Amino acid sequence: MPDADSSVRHTTTPWDVDAVLDGRWVSLRPVRENDLTLLHRLAMSDQVVNRWRTNGMIADRHQFAEMMLGSAELNVVIEARADGRLLGLGQCYGTDLRQGHSYLAVMADPEWHRTPQLGEGLWLLIRHAFTTLPVHKLCAEIPEYNWAAMLRGDELAGFRREGTLRRHVYLAGRRWDVALFAMFRDDYEAGWAARAPNGQAP
Repeated sequence: MPDADSSVRHTTTPWDVDAVLDGRWVSLRPVRENDLTLLHRLAMSDQVVNRWRTNGMIADRHQFAEMMLGSAELNVVIEARADGRLLGLGQCYGTDLRQGHSYLAVMADPEWHRTPQLGEGLWLLIRHAFTTLPVHKLCAEIPEYNWAAMLRGDELAGFRREGTLRRHVYLAGRRWDVALFAMFRDDYEAGWAARAPNGQAP
């Protein structure tokens, strides 16, 4: 059993954060064993369980660690610098090195949605992903039931909308569309890399 301060070893990959990455308001750091209870509680909460990668799946703590954390190539905790509060979890998953793309996912306490702190956490995650992963493209899949919380109109800041998968996921008795977004490395390097959060959430 790892000690309370050790990183969760079965999720470690060559691209995982091995040190703290600081922004103005938040830090990214490795997932530790003593984070799992809080992350599991957040993932299974009524506000999150149907809206994140779990898609309504109920899992115990061990299943959550194995199926959700273990299925991602990169896992980081987003933590408030001021008081150490855990805002959420950032991930890169479904990474295909041959095709050169990876998928982003962020699970956050609803209290932090549309805040500069969470916006900065996403910015740090994107920066770390493009710095460490040998990919040319980061993708995001946004189900229709998350559009109001995550999009401004039909846009996701910094990403290009690539299309829509019609009636692609089933949840709560109906089928929902999924919007597809992507950020390309050349767009990132041409200007987004130098962009720092300015008080506006993405």
